[in-house]
Amino acid sequence: MLVFKRFASSTGAKTVLDEFFTYHTTNAALKPWIYRPKNANILLTMDLKDPVTKTPIKPRKAVPTVAQKVLNDYIASVQPGSKELLDWLRDWTCVTTRKKALWNYISGQHIENLLVSSFFRVGFYSQILGLLYSRRRDFIKAGNKSAFDVEHFFNAVIMCSVQRNAYKCLRDKEIARKKLENAWRQVSNQDNQTGLTNALVKAYCNQQGLDTVPVLNGLAETEIKLDRPADIATASDGELAAFVFANKNRYLIARTIQEFSEAQDVDPKISQFIQDYQAVCQKLDKDDLYDLYKSSMAQIYAANSDTAKQDAPETANP
Repeated sequence: MLVFKRFASSTGAKTVLDEFFTYHTTNAALKPWIYRPKNANILLTMDLKDPVTKTPIKPRKAVPTVAQKVLNDYIASVQPGSKELLDWLRDWTCVTTRKKALWNYISGQHIENLLVSSFFRVGFYSQILGLLYSRRRDFIKAGNKSAFDVEHFFNAVIMCSVQRNAYKCLRDKEIARKKLENAWRQVSNQDNQTGLTNALVKAYCNQQGLDTVPVLNGLAETEIKLDRPADIATASDGELAAFVFANKNRYLIARTIQEFSEAQDVDPKISQFIQDYQAVCQKLDKDDLYDLYKSSMAQIYAANSDTAKQDAPETANP
């Protein structure tokens, strides 16, 4: 039987993602009829039905590739309290690993944004993290080893763990060690570019009372390398806004390191980066993202009387 699959229709970035997904999950035998303009008239005589709307399938424009920005825009558009991100990720990753274009579209930055947005702003973080853990082998089987990286995936997981532990007053050395090691086992790209990982792991261990940092095989001790903004006095607002946007997640990580480390242990380059970022935000009259996200995170937990909805499964959430 010929199969035609797609997500439910939507608008904006989601629509583009839907069309991309539809193109790559449409049965190969149907693609020439649906996506080639010269076959449009023949398609209309084939009486093929859209599985969602039950209406006749019409000719469609092929969408073999999609810009990385589209998924980031979609993630940013999802409203607090919505399960949409979780549902989207589940549907996207339920396809066969032979659909390599779909599996390889999701990058480490996408995963970072999924985790950060779900933890601080939207909700359902633990379910999304658990789903990513369960799909990791599929990503690798499809040829996408870079998505589960140090800079985006691992750092986001550990940052969220530190914040969750602080909010819920959790402190257990053995559990902390196991969760740290479990998170590290998921990493398939160990390129430690900024050096923030080392400082973040130390902050995590400091918070949990671990006397020594567990050995994470393959994690190199790397010098801190963070972006500096253009001269604030002379740079355009556009240049400064680009710096803020590009470094927002690194700022969250840097602030987490600063808050949960001993003052003398914070690398001066991290402190300087924080000062630079805050100065740029002040120039642009932007609120502090870290403070905003800490507040919205608290609202997410407070809104869930059944905290298991946010924290289960315990074994999957470092």
